[in-house]
Amino acid sequence: MIPAMESLAKDMVEKCRGLPLAIVVLSGLLSHKKGLNEWQKVKDCLWKNIIEDKSIEISSILSLSFNDLSAVLKQCFLYIGIFPEDQVIDADDIIRLWMAEGFIIPRGEERMDDVAEDFLNVLIRRSLVQVAKIFLEKVTKCRVHDLLRDLAIQKASDTNLFDIYHPRKHSISSSCIRLAIHSQGESLKNLSTLRLSCQDYDESFPSLEFVNCCEKLQKLWLKGRIEKLPNLFPKSITMMVLRNSGLTEDPMPILGMLPNLRNLKLEDAYEGKEMMCSDNSFSQLKFLNLDHLQNMEKWDLGTSTMPLIKALHIYECPNLKEIPQRMKDLKKLEETKFFLYKYCVNIWVKQEKKLA
Repeated sequence: MIPAMESLAKDMVEKCRGLPLAIVVLSGLLSHKKGLNEWQKVKDCLWKNIIEDKSIEISSILSLSFNDLSAVLKQCFLYIGIFPEDQVIDADDIIRLWMAEGFIIPRGEERMDDVAEDFLNVLIRRSLVQVAKIFLEKVTKCRVHDLLRDLAIQKASDTNLFDIYHPRKHSISSSCIRLAIHSQGESLKNLSTLRLSCQDYDESFPSLEFVNCCEKLQKLWLKGRIEKLPNLFPKSITMMVLRNSGLTEDPMPILGMLPNLRNLKLEDAYEGKEMMCSDNSFSQLKFLNLDHLQNMEKWDLGTSTMPLIKALHIYECPNLKEIPQRMKDLKKLEETKFFLYKYCVNIWVKQEKKLA
């Protein structure tokens, strides 16, 4: 390091008042700046926020480091703020969530998960994310400092990326894309969208009865094992996604009674062999997605069920022996979508020829 850069670094560190977080975040920022001029620009930005001879406010350092990120890295960093305070986060979980949310754009022939892992490592090198555990030289668990999480929540709220639900708040912004709920003992009467996720796939939701209190709920995502579906869901629900639920009882009798349900996705959600959609059920359903129902062999469909169905997607249901005739007829209708992928290894080719 040249003497001039060393002098600049010394001046900035002295203004950090010995605060470890301020120093490490500032170091992470400077490590990506090349040359004396760029270091001087960092100092100039920080010095603008110093009144008289006082120290640098740590918020100025954190904001400067955040603002130096690319747009996609900003989005990835902010998203981590959705997790509860002091929570240790599985690196694989945050990577999968980034990809599911559409934050990760492929670069050439690179795999998306490799790109996402690279983004996480950049945030770590910049000291915006802390390493909690390493296995075989790979980060497996991470966390975010409380002050950095506060920054993420503030910036995310400003951009409507997400909000944290709190019972003392009188309202939730209708333009907010995502809502994090960290406690079930709260009034959710006016909630319209709800995403619940168990971090550990072996963990089960203790109870979902509280969901029925969400009188205006329209969209519901549940990721994690569910011991049993509640008998009642809000009648207002229009979209539901059940993922990794591990249900042993057929969910269709309960879900079919939702009067406004238009979009249903079951992904690795049911472990049973038979599924029954009785007459007069799913009166408003238009889109049905069945993914990774590995044990399902039989699907019965009442003659008057799903009268408005427009799109069917079946993927990785290898033991399903046959789809209901009404669903086969979907393929012949105009303005419909019909996708069957690996749903039945033995008979799919024969049925494809008959439907062609």
